[in-house]
Amino acid sequence: MKKVLPIFLSLCFLFLAACHGDNPLSSSPSSSSNQSVNSKLDSPQFTRKYNQYISFINHTHSSVYRSYENYFRWADRDKGPQADQRIGNVSPFSWQPKSFEDYLNQEPSFGLLDEKAKILSEKTTKAHELLKEADNYYSRQDYKDDNLAKGKQLHTQLVQSLEEYETAYTAMRNEFDKLEAEVLAKQYADFQEQGYHIRYNMMKNLDAAESLSHVVGELDGEDLKKIDLSAYDQAFQAFRESLEAIEKYAKDDAQIKKEFSSPVAKSMLDSYSNYASNFIKNARRLKERIEKNDFNYGPAHPTIAAGGSPKALENSYRELVKYNNRMN
Repeated sequence: MKKVLPIFLSLCFLFLAACHGDNPLSSSPSSSSNQSVNSKLDSPQFTRKYNQYISFINHTHSSVYRSYENYFRWADRDKGPQADQRIGNVSPFSWQPKSFEDYLNQEPSFGLLDEKAKILSEKTTKAHELLKEADNYYSRQDYKDDNLAKGKQLHTQLVQSLEEYETAYTAMRNEFDKLEAEVLAKQYADFQEQGYHIRYNMMKNLDAAESLSHVVGELDGEDLKKIDLSAYDQAFQAFRESLEAIEKYAKDDAQIKKEFSSPVAKSMLDSYSNYASNFIKNARRLKERIEKNDFNYGPAHPTIAAGGSPKALENSYRELVKYNNRMN
């Protein structure tokens, strides 16, 4: 299964109209038939619906993968559960399809993205139901009655369901990424026009961190030597430069007050800066591991991610996303 990275563009920081009252940049009200792209993006309705997609990507999708990863720890994906092995647990993820689908049916329409998301919702529900059935089967130890006959049948269905889910998720994500690009472009422009220098550079900072993480991708161990170090260095430098800009503007209390409504924004910016420093250390250490051919992470890894490992870099990135989203 592929590495799951969270999206940093989320929650009410998207559009100030949804969080802090009127947005001075929003367009005048108009009918849905002739709304401009920008006025649609400015609407609270768009924000709420868009954020449901982000919630699915950042939370539900991760939960689906965690449930399957937990199952595959003891049930070999290719062979399935065996009678002579330790039988582990199944941990179904939480899922409320009606809540998600209600948002998909709301305005504004996201066109093909909504259609792909409805298919994904069906595949998510199927995976959820199968995992619940498997959980009941194993937690009640029914495999002792049929010598794992149903367990093997469920395994085939679970693997097929995961493959269908992954196909549907990829199709949805391809469409979502197009919409996200529009939102990012508008947000960059809005922040520049409003003089929101901290938020602008936080977006650049997280974008650089995401780019660096994508350069690493699924690679680990000896395969890390395949990394495009030129692209890695470029993303690393962009991360450093945007962090320096954040720290520069964060020294100005008036600037912080202008951009953030939270009274603890300054302390949260300090926390963000600390996690950004940790990201830098892990990025440096990862490159050093490649240069020294040092991929011995130690016995505690990955439960406790070794410094400079892709897992440690991913964890650092997740902390940055978390603090960014908390501030908005």
